Amino acid sequence: MKEGVLSRRGRYQKIHENLHAKEVIVGDGVRRRRYILCYNPREAERARSHREQVLKDLEEKLASHSDPRALAQWAVELKASGRYGRYLRTTKGGKLKIDWRAVREAARCDGKWVVQTNDDTMTVEDAACGYKALMVIERCFHALKRTRIKMTPMHHWLPRRIEAHVKICVLALLIERAAERMCGQPWTRIRETLGALQATEYETESFHFFQRNKLHPSVLSTLKSLGIKPPERVLEISPRS
Repeated sequence: MKEGVLSRRGRYQKIHENLHAKEVIVGDGVRRRRYILCYNPREAERARSHREQVLKDLEEKLASHSDPRALAQWAVELKASGRYGRYLRTTKGGKLKIDWRAVREAARCDGKWVVQTNDDTMTVEDAACGYKALMVIERCFHALKRTRIKMTPMHHWLPRRIEAHVKICVLALLIERAAERMCGQPWTRIRETLGALQATEYETESFHFFQRNKLHPSVLSTLKSLGIKPPERVLEISPRS
């Protein structure tokens, strides 16, 4: 199935900047199967760049050992590595070499995934976007399980406190996802942009106050997308006692 879908010719339909898709029909009659081949150019570029770095590191590791035998301890450990093992093969002479065929095969799948559907009334766009939405939900659950939301570790025993803690985590993740949709950017980029918004504490003989820094255009643009009014230049001014 994989070979038949990936090798089928046809032009991709551009749905979004990071989502292209095309329909692929394999088989006839009762064996007919409808697939949607999806492609993310950004993910493809990221995968290509990552693989180039892995291969560069792998070539250096292979060249650094004088004993090229595949049964050597270093070779066995390298072959079992999740990072390098998929790109290695053992030659007939018992040596460890880079498997360039595996490299080319991996390159064919960069940024691609396949959706199968038996609903012929569903458009290519609906099938691709629907599946991508499921991927986002999976990522959110994965984030909750790995506690990607940075909160101080807490230990609860009362049911109401456990429930409140879980609700806070879910609410934080919901706010993060809402911000991503409003800005059209990943949360990491939004957080980095808003990180430039800072306030400095000042004290004079008469007053104590906080003053924010000059806002960068990217900060203003992000706040506008989120529907948040930029903070005043001077904050919390109070007389000194």
